[in-house]
Amino acid sequence: MKVYDYESSERHCREGVAIEREPGQFFDTFWASGQDAHRLTADEAATAVLSFDTDNFDELDKYGRAARPSEWEQYAPKDRALITSQHGLQTRYFVRRGAVPDLGTQIENATHNVFDAEADLRSAKRGLESAKKILADLRELSSK
Repeated sequence: MKVYDYESSERHCREGVAIEREPGQFFDTFWASGQDAHRLTADEAATAVLSFDTDNFDELDKYGRAARPSEWEQYAPKDRALITSQHGLQTRYFVRRGAVPDLGTQIENATHNVFDAEADLRSAKRGLESAKKILADLRELSSK
């Protein structure tokens, strides 16, 4: 199945991602079930750009367990793809057939995680100091 990104002037019930069910018949993925899927207009179809072909990828949810983004993110960006629905609230994760987790990508992800955790720690310290000051001010008021 071929997956496309496209532009729509409508945001309501549109994902901006479409699958090609039959040659030239594109359907938006907002409704994951596909029964109520919006068929792309000619103008929308004209903007469609091939994202990937699922025939070249394996879905990570092979064994009935939900795929995790952290599992998918272990692969190099060129080896991963996804299909979203419900404005990204539901996601199907795919990796290129034969791809293996990429050490460089994992190091880059871990570096970002450390950076984010350090930022969270700095924010928590500022919050703690602010809470301590408020408590001290209140105690000072109560002792008067």
